[in-house]
Amino acid sequence: MEITPNTNMEARTIFPTPARLLQDFISRNKHFSEVLGPVVRLIKLLTHRYERALEQYKEKILSLEYGLATKTADIEHLKDDLRAARYLKDMYRENLKISEDKVWDTNRQHEKTILDNKCLREEINRLQALSTPSRKETTVMESMSEEEALSN
Repeated sequence: MEITPNTNMEARTIFPTPARLLQDFISRNKHFSEVLGPVVRLIKLLTHRYERALEQYKEKILSLEYGLATKTADIEHLKDDLRAARYLKDMYRENLKISEDKVWDTNRQHEKTILDNKCLREEINRLQALSTPSRKETTVMESMSEEEALSN
């Protein structure tokens, strides 16, 4: 004779749930049912509240994880902005240094030009002084020209 196990009984005995165990205990012990009935309802109520609170905590954790991911992304964007700002600052400093060098070069050339102009002006004045007769020479030349004119 072949023995086939009852699958429902087998499942109940192998994997009994806590509610099933409690129900079995109550059915076997009728005199405890009056006392255990309210306890079972209390356990079910507390289990339901616990499951609701657990779901709320899961939602809160998911919300916090999302917020954390958002803040992390914001921080990454800020880091990128900071890197870009540092690059621009370095470029600005480099351009400023180039501009300052150009200004210094221009100032040096301007000073050199002023000095060259001053030297040229002095040279021109010296040459003019050499080419123009002095007052004594002019007076002497005038008197000589008068004498020549009279002698003629």
